[in-house]
Parts: sequence; C-alpha cells; structure tokens
Amino acid sequence: MRGRRPHPGEALGRATPVIVGRAWVDDARAQVRRRYTDRQQGFLDFVLAQYTKEGVGELDADKLAPLLRLKYKAITDATLELGEPAQIRDLFIGFQRYLYEPTAGLAPAP
Repeated sequence: MRGRRPHPGEALGRATPVIVGRAWVDDARAQVRRRYTDRQQGFLDFVLAQYTKEGVGELDADKLAPLLRLKYKAITDATLELGEPAQIRDLFIGFQRYLYEPTAGLAPAP
C-alpha cells in the first residue's frame, strides 16, 4: 500500500511482531497528546501500552470491547468517559493512522 509504512511484523515477515517499534509508539503517543482530550488520551495510552505488550492483534476491531472492559471494568463506564459506542469505535480506529502513516505526524492538528 502506498503512503503507509509496513508494520514491523510485516517487515520481518511475521503476522504479529514480537517487539513493537518503540519509536512508532512514541510517535503515535505524541500525536495522541496533540489531538485528543485528556480522557481520550488515557484510553489511547492504555491501548498503546497493550499494543506494545501484546502486539498488533490488540488493534483489531474485535479487541475494542475487551480493551474497554479491561480499562473501565464495564462498557457503560467507558461510555461515560469517552462518549457513545460509535464515537469510541471511531476513536479506536482513527488514532491507529498515527502508527502507520509516515507523514501523519507532519500534518497540522485539526
């Protein structure tokens, strides 16, 4: 795919990386801090920590509900912090661009 840097696991021919590139996570964290509210940052920092620990599978859409339960104990508590389920899903999927788009960090904040 043009315009997207390969995931570290792809570059090594692995489906799931053993170790996620720290620089990639640091870049994504910097974008999260610039672009999201404190509450959103708390959740996305948690997701990035899980991604670093467990690998790229933590970014699958199917992992969203388990991640929310792990962080907030209940989906209803997550919605109180982050908004409606559709907004949470958009947040979870939308921030991932900062892990994969090499020029995403160069774009001005909205």
